Amino acid sequence: MLEIIFPAQGEILSRRNGQESADGLTINVIGIARTTDNVSVNGIPARRCGERFEATVTLTDRFSTITATSSGNRGKASREIQVVYDKNSFRRVNFCIDDVIFTLREIAQSRPASLFDHFYLRNMKTLHDKYGMKITLNLFHDDLRSNFTLAQFPDTYKQEWIDNSDWLKLSFHAKAEFPDRPYQNAEVEQLIAEYDEVCNEIIRFAGAETFIAPPNIHWAMVKPAALPLLRKRGLKFLGGLFVNARTRIGESTDDAISCDIGYFRGDDDSLFLSQKQLFYDFANDICFGTEAIVCNLEEMPELERKLASLIADSNNEALHLLSHEQYSYPFYESYLPDHDQRLALTVKMLSEAGFEFVFFNEGFLGNTR
Repeated sequence: MLEIIFPAQGEILSRRNGQESADGLTINVIGIARTTDNVSVNGIPARRCGERFEATVTLTDRFSTITATSSGNRGKASREIQVVYDKNSFRRVNFCIDDVIFTLREIAQSRPASLFDHFYLRNMKTLHDKYGMKITLNLFHDDLRSNFTLAQFPDTYKQEWIDNSDWLKLSFHAKAEFPDRPYQNAEVEQLIAEYDEVCNEIIRFAGAETFIAPPNIHWAMVKPAALPLLRKRGLKFLGGLFVNARTRIGESTDDAISCDIGYFRGDDDSLFLSQKQLFYDFANDICFGTEAIVCNLEEMPELERKLASLIADSNNEALHLLSHEQYSYPFYESYLPDHDQRLALTVKMLSEAGFEFVFFNEGFLGNTR
């Protein structure tokens, strides 16, 4: 019997989990072993109390292996886990808007003098100027309500996109809004072709500086075989719902645990994500994260309560939040008159609580320090 209880495989550790100094992050590794066994962790003799063991280990590298070994009258055992050290971490948030196409269609049709003459991007810029918000707009290629596609968006505004690319990024989301779950059963080649198509259009009309790998993909379901190809395209982070997902306004979830909308992660990974927000998949070199809040799903009082709860939990070092573009448009069937206010409340509360807005697909979860 030998198990490492803390940390867990794929856990992301920071100043919240130990003592950080110039030497690294010193943590207490905790586990269980037979009472009479001798236990060491990374070669350091462990302290024992019954079945429990503890050992102090200092992490110095971004990625580390922790190895516990035991020996006794029933033989030897070894357990190994891999963890991530988020060095010089800080409270930060990745914010994105999914399903974006209406804004680009309207700009292409009306050709304003500036991108920010359009109400939607003007609202984004106001939040950036006031609170330092950074945001990723995840794009559809096709607008199914019209004949518009990204191929019709002019390159007239290319320099303006580039000039604002430090805080405003564009990315791939899907070919179109429907069908639902477009990549759950699709061939990997289809996903990659549609990803590259959107990427190339963004670079054409907004510059390579404006494109960033997507922080989530439509319905958060892609075949595991697609992950290495996405990683080669610069993707480092993917957000999903993972456990008891709500996908529509007013929808409730069962008490029973259901794992879905989470890139086919197994129950163990999904439950870990529901508790810890983040999990590192060493096999694919990708970090998965829980979508802590979807703004369009929460009425203002509940949104404020959930934000306050996230902020109050000191373990929340890096958060991923999002909303959806269409709820800001009066012609949309499920239009929310207060949707823009929900976005403003979210950005305001996080900024005033000391969270810094970052892009999770830059550096390590936005940490470039």
